[in-house]
Amino acid sequence: MVDDIALLQATSDGIAADGTTRIVLRWETVGEAVGYRLRRRTPGGPSIVLGGADPIRLPQSARELRTVVSPGTEEWNTLARVLTAAQSPSPADPTVLVDPAAVFDRGLTAFERASLQAASQADLTIGRVDGRAFIDTGITAGEAYLYDLL
Repeated sequence: MVDDIALLQATSDGIAADGTTRIVLRWETVGEAVGYRLRRRTPGGPSIVLGGADPIRLPQSARELRTVVSPGTEEWNTLARVLTAAQSPSPADPTVLVDPAAVFDRGLTAFERASLQAASQADLTIGRVDGRAFIDTGITAGEAYLYDLL
């Protein structure tokens, strides 16, 4: 089925002195999927599951959110700005950012969820929070890798 096919985009980063690099992977939502598994392998080599035992997905609580983004970082503040802008009908004071942890603990509104999905197209941090991006670190520059999104 066409709905079962997702475009997986990969972009490599600069090369560190030790020969490692990282690859940023992004994908679109497939049908009604709520989480994804990502595997990497070298041609002819075994597959390695990336992202841990659980599927890569939108966090369901502040605890889960903190495994993707650390409080107080610029990434956290980016998320706070997106969630503040999503306050309906409008934020009481747009200069005071909402606490992403509180939002994720109470559960996202439909508009907050839609705002995250829209923002994830332009911002890697939001894409990671939204469960549609992953950063694969420790990749050896010049090596070929194949990725599967399940």
